[in-house]
Amino acid sequence: MARVNIIMRAFNRLEYTVLAIREIDRLAGYDDYKIIVVDQASTDGTTQWLKSLVKEGYYKIKPIFLNENLGDFGGTKIGYENLDEDCEYTMQWDNDCAPMTELFLQKIVKIMDAFPKIGQLMLKRTGVGTVITPVNIIEFEGIKFGDVTIATCVNIQRRKAVEQVNYWVVDESTFWDFQLNAGMIRLGYELKKTINIIVAHLDVFPELQLSMQSKKYPLYLKSRVNGKINYNALNYNQ
Repeated sequence: MARVNIIMRAFNRLEYTVLAIREIDRLAGYDDYKIIVVDQASTDGTTQWLKSLVKEGYYKIKPIFLNENLGDFGGTKIGYENLDEDCEYTMQWDNDCAPMTELFLQKIVKIMDAFPKIGQLMLKRTGVGTVITPVNIIEFEGIKFGDVTIATCVNIQRRKAVEQVNYWVVDESTFWDFQLNAGMIRLGYELKKTINIIVAHLDVFPELQLSMQSKKYPLYLKSRVNGKINYNALNYNQ
């Protein structure tokens, strides 16, 4: 049982999942969490690797193995259906994102505890094409965050707020997370985004051999904006 349940979907791209889980473990600074990894019928060894982690008992994970790829929304919904009973906060976490800020989980849980009106708190992502810019920035124990009208991808959510909205779509063309945002706002919750707790989209890590990734996952890489990847080196001090 864990107070924070992180829902991570995985379909192949084992290297990404390995790095994301390792960095969450290394930088969390907080023990009361669990990663629910929804493996959507991977064929590249992801399934076997996750089973080995369970046997070793090192990482805080709870893998769920599906017989088919249900997509982003479907995998997320499966994760929500398997939350710990005493889970208070949930997180949506893409397996191609890795945290960069030390004690990141400890810090965002403190914010959620101190500001009960926050329904979702989004982390800053480095290397994305579209940036959601927060306004009305405040600082709490060194963490700067502000108001946004939408919160997506890597974020922490108040489970009570998610259950109050209780909005689950079956049409994958609908952006479920944006509908969840709207529902929270209607209920009086606030959406926030940090500006100094950072995760990196792994496609922009200069250390990764992206030429190899393009061979292994051509359909994924071609789906990026204009079929191009941002190769610019990250500013680790921002």
